[in-house]
Amino acid sequence: MKGYIWVVIVAISWACCDCAGAGDDVFLLSYFKGNGETGVYLACSADGRTFQDLDDGRPIFTPPDWPGQNLTRDPSILFHDGRFRMVWTSSWVGTCFGAAGSPDLKQWSEPVRVQPFRNWPGNDQPANTWAPEVHCDPVQKNYAILWSSATAGVEGDGGHNSGGLEKDPNRKVKPDTRHHRTFISRTSDFQNFTGAQAFFSPGCSEIDACMAFDDRGTADPTDDRWVMAVKNEQLAELGGKNIRLTSAPGDLTNPFLPKFRSPADPSRPWTEPVAGPGSSAQPKQWVEGPTLPKVGGEWWLYFDRFRLGTNRFGLATSKDLVHWTDRTDEVKVPPEAHHGTIFRAPRAVVFHAFPQS
Repeated sequence: MKGYIWVVIVAISWACCDCAGAGDDVFLLSYFKGNGETGVYLACSADGRTFQDLDDGRPIFTPPDWPGQNLTRDPSILFHDGRFRMVWTSSWVGTCFGAAGSPDLKQWSEPVRVQPFRNWPGNDQPANTWAPEVHCDPVQKNYAILWSSATAGVEGDGGHNSGGLEKDPNRKVKPDTRHHRTFISRTSDFQNFTGAQAFFSPGCSEIDACMAFDDRGTADPTDDRWVMAVKNEQLAELGGKNIRLTSAPGDLTNPFLPKFRSPADPSRPWTEPVAGPGSSAQPKQWVEGPTLPKVGGEWWLYFDRFRLGTNRFGLATSKDLVHWTDRTDEVKVPPEAHHGTIFRAPRAVVFHAFPQS
């Protein structure tokens, strides 16, 4: 009987792993400044719109002293089962990313230098390992980490960032032939990580994939799904520099690439832009770094307007993933905040670590 009770407790814990509106939560924004050389910073909000720095604006985590890999860019944090888990980009180039855990956002475990491409062919090693995002998977009951890499085997094979425009003598287009796709690694303990697997490849360069598990609220779990926001990395004149959405069934155990499809049109790999060029939300701004929580019955899409010097974060909301309302004017974040992740955690846990005056 004790074993049965433990299984039930574990199942409930994983089912609630996203803390989506559960209990008395606050919104947290993990972010970096400058080039990511000074560490990870944290801001807090009661309503998901106005964020204020915690710990008087000091970093909650500083970069480990890894040769050539000593940045903390794009920090992604989640809270699950009483512990915070974090991953980050450790350099602009290379084949690794960082990972660590904490009970309170102050005391962190010894950082792990995750090298997921050890299983990858030597002639197809990536040029970069960017923007890892950590998710807890209630179906497989482990953590799924997504990131973007451009591997040697697909460099310049079409669909890359500059899309062939660099060959046109009538255009002044800087060559950028990286062809990014999304990879996945899984872990149960944040010490051992599976080898890299290709996860999403829509046919053109894309980065910054971030998922949200969507429990459809029925007794049948087969209709649950993952909704993923991702940046089309190609030039804006090729239809890129914007955020698009795609979705896949909740069970991602298929050994082949998951069949991601637009939630609005299953015949397409992703939607038309929902933020940035080509959309109704910040159409004049290039955007990246999405986070997609579900707040009550509404989807909130945060994003980084990365060409702005300050006040870069935007917000669009939707009830159906099709019709979006630009609410960027309502968002206030620390002015120097760059690409991070917005997540939720219990108010009592956060304010025990960072007492409010």
